Amino acid sequence: MSTSPAILIVDDQPQRLLALEATLASLQVAVVKARNPDAALAATLSHDFALAILDVQQPKLDGFELARRLRRDERTRRIPILFLTNASGAEHEVFASREGGVGDYLVRPCLPTVLLARARVLLELDALHRARAEPSEQLEQLIAHRTAELRSARERLEHLISSSGTVTYACRASGDFGVTYVSANVGAVLGYPPQTFTDEPGFWAKHLHPDDAPRVLAELPRLREGGVSLHVYRFRHADGDHRWIRDELRLIRDAEGLPLEWVGTWMDVTEGKRVELELEESEARYRRITDSLSDCRYTVRVEHGRAVETRLSPSCEAVTGYSEEEFRGDPGLWLRMVVEEDRREVIAQSRGLFSEDVVTPIEHRIVRKDGAIQWVRAALIPTRDASGVLVAYDGVLRNITEPERAEQRLAAANRELIFQNEEKERRAAELVVANEELLFENNEK
Repeated sequence: MSTSPAILIVDDQPQRLLALEATLASLQVAVVKARNPDAALAATLSHDFALAILDVQQPKLDGFELARRLRRDERTRRIPILFLTNASGAEHEVFASREGGVGDYLVRPCLPTVLLARARVLLELDALHRARAEPSEQLEQLIAHRTAELRSARERLEHLISSSGTVTYACRASGDFGVTYVSANVGAVLGYPPQTFTDEPGFWAKHLHPDDAPRVLAELPRLREGGVSLHVYRFRHADGDHRWIRDELRLIRDAEGLPLEWVGTWMDVTEGKRVELELEESEARYRRITDSLSDCRYTVRVEHGRAVETRLSPSCEAVTGYSEEEFRGDPGLWLRMVVEEDRREVIAQSRGLFSEDVVTPIEHRIVRKDGAIQWVRAALIPTRDASGVLVAYDGVLRNITEPERAEQRLAAANRELIFQNEEKERRAAELVVANEELLFENNEK
């Protein structure tokens, strides 16, 4: 008989046996596989087992009956047993109360990290039993206390996961990145039972939106490089519609730093994504409207009191004659194109951005790229952060040359009319004087 304690795993599904063996490898304890209860009982004749992991659903002799037979044998009656079942833990609780002994259970699918944690605790309990051939009452109490703590922690964890709107899942760290665990609340979020993700190869990839699948699948081979991944994509719900999912994934490593598994969360962000898309469409519509206007509209981003970025509408070139590239390449162009006599007023308006909530619009002249003098009306609207610091401002430069010219022509016409009226009044006064002189001369005669 082998003298080193080993772990016995019993399951009639070969692929599950292999998966269990791979998960338990980090414990550095020998693992003996058995595909049926008879092979398991035979293995106890040649091995000393510190833990038995039993699949409850066996075709002939179920896991509970196998556990009963182990309990009846003096050599194996103290082996800790961990049941793996697809049902609730009610049957396990009944078995534990009737048969006694140390044990626990997990409901499939389960996280590999949870399975490892349970196995470590049961191995530690077995080691305590071995340390003392006849456990004292204090040791029995310690074992019962540790078992109760483990059960309580498990129940709290399962409650937190099931009551959350965020789905927790795990998948293999290499190969096909197959899903090994999905929390039960996936049914409420995506409409599918957890088993569909773990039992059907490629189920997750097949339900990605066709427009998102190439991007998301291309990122999978690069996941190991960063250790953390975050992407948003559409996933087909059981009702046929697609939901926007926020998928955050983190690589879990073993004590030696080797990849153990990926643990992640799925969150339905459909409503938030809908609002985001509507906002983007609204902004695009606003840009289309403003770009079609004849006014020069621009936005300036400010950091530490200095302009660091300027965005201009296409109509700015029609107003000033200069392209957006020319303005970006020459930051001083904005002020130089202002007629020199008007620059002081323009500078004063710009300074008002830092001290005034409302900046008064001004009218001034600019020299277009073609040399023409043009009147514009300049309006500035500041944007401040919560502490009142200027972070950006929007500007509008409107061409008012024609109205200004019309106003100048009207003023000239008014001045001409006044001059003519004054001339007429002067001549009328002269006529009055001449008439008076003529009357005086007649009277003298």
